[in-house]
Amino acid sequence: MKIKQYKLGTSGFSLIEVMASIIILFFILLSFFTLLISSAKTINTSETIVNYTYLAQKEMENVYEKSSSSTLNKWEEIKDSIPSLGYAYIGEDSDYTIFQKTIADKKAYILLKIKMHKPYEYSNLTNIIIEVYDEEKDRLKSQMESIVSWGGL
Repeated sequence: MKIKQYKLGTSGFSLIEVMASIIILFFILLSFFTLLISSAKTINTSETIVNYTYLAQKEMENVYEKSSSSTLNKWEEIKDSIPSLGYAYIGEDSDYTIFQKTIADKKAYILLKIKMHKPYEYSNLTNIIIEVYDEEKDRLKSQMESIVSWGGL
């Protein structure tokens, strides 16, 4: 009767080979997780930008609707009509009359700037700038600009 003899180390994996494969697998998984985390941050940032741009577009459409259906013919009447859109009068600087609106369900506020051209230049046109700021960090998130024509001006 013959007894088979096996040589040690000729079959199976050594401890070094197992450790090397685990380390390689770890680095592959680490790169995939980094990619997934980066993708999630990009998606979140894109969603935020789209939301703030939507707010600016919506408010621009409200102002355009107000201006196109308006029969107002004096700057003071126009200025007095903007609060009907939910804005509060803030003040005036050298070029702008400034109104502000806070959106309750979002953590943002909208700053509406209206710039009137001099009466001898396109007297019925008004430059409208809508800026959307993040209320928590007070940073500009979106800005939209348009020129609208008011009814009787």
